[in-house]
Amino acid sequence: MAIRRPGFDECYQALPELTRPAQFQSFWNSVILSLKKVPLEPQLKLRLKRTFARESLHDVQFRSHNDTVLSGYLNIPRKLKRVPAVITFHDYLSDFERVNESITEPLSQAGIAHLYLKMRGHENPAVFARPTRSKDGAGAPTTFFLDQQGQPFERSFGVAIILDALRGVDFLRLNRNINHTAIGLMGRGLGCVPALFAAAFKPESVRALGLERPGPVWHEEWLQLSQSPLAREWNEWMKGRSAQKKELREKMRQIDPVYLSQEISCPVLMSTGLEDAEHPALPGFGLFNLLRTEKAMQIFTDEAQDPDHKKEHQQQVEFLIETLRAKD
Repeated sequence: MAIRRPGFDECYQALPELTRPAQFQSFWNSVILSLKKVPLEPQLKLRLKRTFARESLHDVQFRSHNDTVLSGYLNIPRKLKRVPAVITFHDYLSDFERVNESITEPLSQAGIAHLYLKMRGHENPAVFARPTRSKDGAGAPTTFFLDQQGQPFERSFGVAIILDALRGVDFLRLNRNINHTAIGLMGRGLGCVPALFAAAFKPESVRALGLERPGPVWHEEWLQLSQSPLAREWNEWMKGRSAQKKELREKMRQIDPVYLSQEISCPVLMSTGLEDAEHPALPGFGLFNLLRTEKAMQIFTDEAQDPDHKKEHQQQVEFLIETLRAKD
């Protein structure tokens, strides 16, 4: 069956009519409270080979939800005090293109630190290969959501990556070299979800939000339109008419950022692609149209315009630099 591909006019007018789940706020209050009981245990290990350059680069680790240790790196410009910082959240089973060249270096040149966090479960680079399933089951694609079937929803992968983003902000707040009132967030694909939740839940720290090809947002539309591995996994996970599946579909609304759209107070730059089959534009436009803050949209009419995402990254980074510098 052919996948519907909404045109610009339909996307431009998209406006979800949504009612927030009754237990939305109490659910998040509960899981955030449980997260606070987990010690952060931050660790930084200096990479000596870059110590004598214009920035210092550290491998970092800290503890998060479900007692999971997160890892990544923190790059801080040297000879500056209390610099702004950007946290980046990559997509599901897909990393940023040339993250050092396209994000870390331009931020450093502007006097801004960069905390790159690996999404939990993505520590092994082989995860990004997206293997296809063979007849004997060998090389089956990674399915972090499906793999947690039967777990309480508050321990699910979707809830965990959102809490990981809050932990990332807390991690930066402990660093004396970081201005924790001037933090920017940048997400791509699934990485936009934790970025959006962190911006809503940490407004005193998050002052800029960059969103590249957001999804999954506005789940009802996204699940019908997206051809991504994540959409296939979610559709497999939630299909069925049993009481448990109906309950799961209702609980999944707790991680849909459209319900937080009007709580985002910082400036937002969103990018979408009208021909992007994995990250459909219409749900992103729906989220964008709900935002009540300073906002701008970067639209790619076809994927040949910027095949390596170079221009997209550049404009997102320039937006973060300009916004954070104005707040610093």
